[in-house]
Amino acid sequence: MYHIHGINMSSNTTKTVYVAEELGIDFKYTNLDLSRGEHKSPEHLARHPLGKIPTLTHDGETLFESGAICRYLASVENSDLYPIGDHLKRCKVDQWMDFFSNHVGRWLNSYAFEKVAKVKYGFGEPNKAAEDEASGFIAQQMPAVEDQLGNGKFLLGDELTIADNFAFAYMEMAEMSQLPMDNFPHVNNWYQEFKNRDSVLRAKKKLGLV
Repeated sequence: MYHIHGINMSSNTTKTVYVAEELGIDFKYTNLDLSRGEHKSPEHLARHPLGKIPTLTHDGETLFESGAICRYLASVENSDLYPIGDHLKRCKVDQWMDFFSNHVGRWLNSYAFEKVAKVKYGFGEPNKAAEDEASGFIAQQMPAVEDQLGNGKFLLGDELTIADNFAFAYMEMAEMSQLPMDNFPHVNNWYQEFKNRDSVLRAKKKLGLV
């Protein structure tokens, strides 16, 4: 069985659970308690050398890094959500996953960290300069996502892929931090529809978020 260890309020964790539920696979999810230092326990350090999340254990092997986990799950399941045999299409999935990881998703996480997480989890006072930097990059980069979603229902036109589950987890950070998305109607429509997918609702229940 697949076993994901993570933190249910982290987009890096939720994206892996969203993909697992979209694939319809049988898996176990364990939420780590940061306040008790479970992410730095010997057991978890054996799964991730830096004590980060998420991790995936399967068939006696462990993987870390959320993108690698999502790709692995879809590949092992031979799912068209990570296109098989079409190298260009598969690379386009990678392209949008990397775009969110390295660009707009990174800044959405940074913004949410300053606006929400610091106060909620006692990480200190919000840094206005860091918040402004993040919102500036988001404003620059979101139009590319808006344009892409203007070409179809999903990031790869009318075909759902793991890139959508992956990106949705990041976009939740915008809602969490009350960052307006009114200027991006295609993104907003995609987000609202994705939010009500059966796979997302099942994932939230598994994560203990509902």
